[in-house]
Amino acid sequence: MKKIILTIVVCICCMVASAQNTRVELNIDGVRDSTKLMIRVGAMHSVQKPIAEAVIRDGKALFKFNADGPRLYYINAQNAYGLLTFICDKGNSVKITAKAILDVTRDRPFYRFDNVIVTGAPLNEEYVNRNIDKKSFDEKFRNYHREFHSFLDKLHRTQRGSLEQDSLMKTPEGKAFRQCERDFLESLNKSISECVMKEKDSWWGPLLLLDNMPYVGSEHAPLYNQLSKEAQESFYGKVAHDLIFPKTIIGETVPDFVFTDYTTKKKTSLKEQLASNKYVILDFWASWCGPCIKEIPNFKRIHDLYSGKGLQIISISADANENDWLKALTGDNKRWLNDLDRNGSICKLYKVEYYPTIYLIDSEGKIVAKDLRGNPLADLLARLFK
Repeated sequence: MKKIILTIVVCICCMVASAQNTRVELNIDGVRDSTKLMIRVGAMHSVQKPIAEAVIRDGKALFKFNADGPRLYYINAQNAYGLLTFICDKGNSVKITAKAILDVTRDRPFYRFDNVIVTGAPLNEEYVNRNIDKKSFDEKFRNYHREFHSFLDKLHRTQRGSLEQDSLMKTPEGKAFRQCERDFLESLNKSISECVMKEKDSWWGPLLLLDNMPYVGSEHAPLYNQLSKEAQESFYGKVAHDLIFPKTIIGETVPDFVFTDYTTKKKTSLKEQLASNKYVILDFWASWCGPCIKEIPNFKRIHDLYSGKGLQIISISADANENDWLKALTGDNKRWLNDLDRNGSICKLYKVEYYPTIYLIDSEGKIVAKDLRGNPLADLLARLFK
């Protein structure tokens, strides 16, 4: 019996050990003790659940988790923006020292991580050497934003998507800023493409694509197709493939859900809205999501054009903080149906992995299009309501 018990204990210990084959010791200055930190797999372009959590004690935190191979990881503080990024492999015992600088001028606390030193993860140094010169591009970004500081200050005081903001962007200063922004993005995209092509024969290629591109979609197919078979079949190669060549869901029937409209305070359902409209745009967004905010003026235009012809828009916010949602909602003056997904149930029902996620749904509840934005969405609606 003693032998049996001993064998069971050994087996359990082995199982626990194998379930936590990687450890990360963090020694950080600038984050208050008792703050909860979370670590997630990075470069996924979708909302990832934490794979481990730790609480800071005396400036230190320890993460233990199971890694399946080389992965990029993000560490962030609970209820705060800002990511500490590093890469390690299965079985590594990593030690990280860093200094966190807290910026409280934003809607939510933001940590910038400096003096980051990573040991025990040989791949991390490779990651830095193979990647684009992020510090250089960060400096270029700061430089042209400093140059247009007064203009941007005026711009930020206007309501997003308002006529006043549009007028500012049409001034000589606005046009000059937009040109600087275009030049910067063109230079950045060129550097990223060259970086990916240098690593096209291994898993580094798709990782660097996902790591550096803020959005990965069908327009990146030519770049992806130049990757080697080995690169495409790697973990990050498969992630990139699914983003660039998504499985079509056009024609599928969407699930119903009940929500409370922000303006009327009345409960309604997707089913009810579909019954009284020809088409419904279901928009999953968040106040911290730049592309979501940029889409609001387009939503306003199409709402004004088609709301009287049978179009309804339902915006469901994924904000964790209700005040962030209310502030954005009031500032952006949305004129359609809005609610906050307080417990995440609606986003979970629709398996939302990124923001914005946008569905165009017909009166029968079938998906007509997904993730169309800007002119492509406006053009499709123009054809449908012709």
